[in-house]
Amino acid sequence: MISVPQNRDNVQSLSVLGWAYAASGKQEKARDLLNRMLELRAKRYVDAYLIADSYAGLEEKDKAFEWLDKAHEERAAQFVFIKIDPWMENLRSDPRYWELLRRTGFEI
Repeated sequence: MISVPQNRDNVQSLSVLGWAYAASGKQEKARDLLNRMLELRAKRYVDAYLIADSYAGLEEKDKAFEWLDKAHEERAAQFVFIKIDPWMENLRSDPRYWELLRRTGFEI
């Protein structure tokens, strides 16, 4: 059973749980957690890469790439995992993924 973390302000937990909900077909629950992360970002720093992860889990590629661009601009800590992050798997077939890697110097 998946449950909401006790600390609803732990963005890392919200992101992981949201992706799990999306992957298991519980889109509404995933979106609720994503919205919570966006609310928190309006008040304090929230790593844009974690938001991109959530959009990728929801298979909203345009929004995922929008947030990946923000993550790169902000030098988000989690961005360094873009090449190995399994949550980004559904973005790798999109040419924008490879263009992003090229622009950021992560292509090899």
